[in-house]
Amino acid sequence: MSTGQKIETVQLLDKKDYCSKLQQLVTDIKKLTSSDHFVIKHNDNPAYFTHNTFKALLSYKTEDGIRSSVRDMLIEASKLSRGHGGDECLTSEFMISLLSELLKHSFYEKSSADSGVGLSKDIDSIKLAIKKHRMDPSPPQAYEILRKTLNSEAIANIITTAYELSGLNGRIFIEKKNGNDITVELVPGSTFNINIPPAFFMKENKWKAKNVKCLLIDGIIERVSEIHGILEKSNETKEPVLLCCTGFSEEVIATLHTNFLRKTLNVIPARISAGLDGINMLNDIASVCGCDVVSSFKGQVISAVKYDELAIVDSVVCTHNGAVISSQKTFSAVNSHIKRLIEKRDKQSVDDVNNIYNTRIKALASSRVIIGIPSESKFSQDKLEEEIDKGILLYKNLIGRGYVSVGALLDEADCNIQSSLRNALETFRGRSVATNSLIASLHFGISNAELLFHVSSALALD
Repeated sequence: MSTGQKIETVQLLDKKDYCSKLQQLVTDIKKLTSSDHFVIKHNDNPAYFTHNTFKALLSYKTEDGIRSSVRDMLIEASKLSRGHGGDECLTSEFMISLLSELLKHSFYEKSSADSGVGLSKDIDSIKLAIKKHRMDPSPPQAYEILRKTLNSEAIANIITTAYELSGLNGRIFIEKKNGNDITVELVPGSTFNINIPPAFFMKENKWKAKNVKCLLIDGIIERVSEIHGILEKSNETKEPVLLCCTGFSEEVIATLHTNFLRKTLNVIPARISAGLDGINMLNDIASVCGCDVVSSFKGQVISAVKYDELAIVDSVVCTHNGAVISSQKTFSAVNSHIKRLIEKRDKQSVDDVNNIYNTRIKALASSRVIIGIPSESKFSQDKLEEEIDKGILLYKNLIGRGYVSVGALLDEADCNIQSSLRNALETFRGRSVATNSLIASLHFGISNAELLFHVSSALALD
């Protein structure tokens, strides 16, 4: 054996020792979150205070392989719950509470086959109670729940203002900016997931312009000569141009970028995905721009397009997330286009097809709201972004799916659930929780708890 060679050690744990490590993890996380606030400090980043169980799990570091693996499992489950209408903060908090109760009642002493049995069945009882006690909040009631949950009137006001501007199905983004004030800005228009080369973004990481000429092409611009006339006119007039097509040659991109940097041209290439999704998006963008899509399938040639005939929109804002295109002239036409898409969607019975239509409708109908976070504030950026993000999700869930009082659920006679689960939910008594957030937390929390307690032994490799 060579000198300095690392020796791998194997540690075999029985169920009791495994659960001891599980207990240690739960105890550590509960200690962190037992007070109103705890501090998080990462390397050179500013320290900030939080009470978020999910953040506690993310920040918890240990060299113990078992605890580290369980921690990763809880983090992943919390993240997954958000994709099912849940809230990673609530899910992680519930999981830690449930694990604590199960450990307290010595579930590890039961056989592997019996561990946690019956918890999943209790979800049905809770769902019946939720159905009975579910309430739809008015905007003032939703605001009050939001304010109490976040413990901040200022952040609650920011989020409700954002939703007033965007609507419930609108898109709300958080961006860091210079200055000392939090801002809420409506960017009107339709939002499309198109690909802009990063080299065309300047210091603000965005490209924006007013009175933009638009050319939509169902195909690839392979040679500069195909758009020479348009580039020449754009240079003369200094008007901004948005080129949307399924692809660009390296020659075209290089020419556009060089002239963009020299400020001789303000022409932005935007790539649309190929295939049916791309065709649909081009047609949707065409309805916003008030123009037709240039296509070789219709016998059209790119070089024949006249600059003066290009459609003009009020404004275009391009970021790494896509582009927002706004045009007041086509407002009625876009609404008519949306109605036709809704009619087509309602005739469909296939979920995948419905989802395609829903995506297109949302892109056309939704305006974009930007919540600007100041770079200098009495709050840390991370803390502020954490609370705003949490509030955005909570408010949407409250208005869209309603809420329940956890205390009312636990007092419900038909809610006959095991003591461990009941005690875990008792930690939420006095809180009003969005119904879908609670259900998702229960599903992911219980399934992970049962999986963790189904372990009969553990193998740790160091």
